[in-house]
Amino acid sequence: MNTWTVTALVLGQHRIDKTIFWPESPAGEKFWVPVTAAAVTDGRHRIVVDTGHHDTQWVNAHMAEAVCAPEEELMTALRDGVGWRAEDVDYVINTHLHFDHCGHNRDFPRAVFVTHRREWQTATDPNAEQAELYLPELFDERAISPDRWRFVEGDVPFLEGLHLIETPGHSAAHISVLAQTAEGTLCIAGDACCTLRNLDEDLVGSTVYSREQTAASYAKIRRSADRILPGHEPKIQPFQRHFPRIRK
Repeated sequence: MNTWTVTALVLGQHRIDKTIFWPESPAGEKFWVPVTAAAVTDGRHRIVVDTGHHDTQWVNAHMAEAVCAPEEELMTALRDGVGWRAEDVDYVINTHLHFDHCGHNRDFPRAVFVTHRREWQTATDPNAEQAELYLPELFDERAISPDRWRFVEGDVPFLEGLHLIETPGHSAAHISVLAQTAEGTLCIAGDACCTLRNLDEDLVGSTVYSREQTAASYAKIRRSADRILPGHEPKIQPFQRHFPRIRK
């Protein structure tokens, strides 16, 4: 089996109310959470999973308090963490198309972009509840030529030792990446699981498209993987390569 190395990238921080992720927390209590992405390679292919938010000032004005240190800028993090340039990347996989997961897609000049077909359809014509989370100008033809997109459906092999699985709930057609690593199967979960506590305690936060689908995706992740890289886990460190075990 092909073995992959996964390196966590931290692409800034958002300060949010804890109840957004952990509903039982005291109202008004806030904390900083990282915006995470991943650099994934088997020595032949170079893949980036999610690309962070596009503009820290925009996030501050429209979404939440946000910061992004110079070393957390995506291209700097890629250079410092794995020695890649933008033009080295073969594929960008977007777990979903919310603003903080596709913000720098346009910066990869030769990559093929991958997401779920229905996620694309939802992102270009979202319902009222999720409309503010999608900025089509980050991923549509204004940013990326349509012929550079590849759409998937179902649970599918992508490359040897790398699978894409449907994990809806946070968005209508969210996907996660299963990578065979030296430590077993790692789930790069995006916002299918925002923090490890969400998975460990079956906590469904407030920023979800479907509570029922979110809970079902938690169960699927537990069945499918040994370890996890959540989308906004506060304990994830820049360039981390060893990830938390999943509590079965």
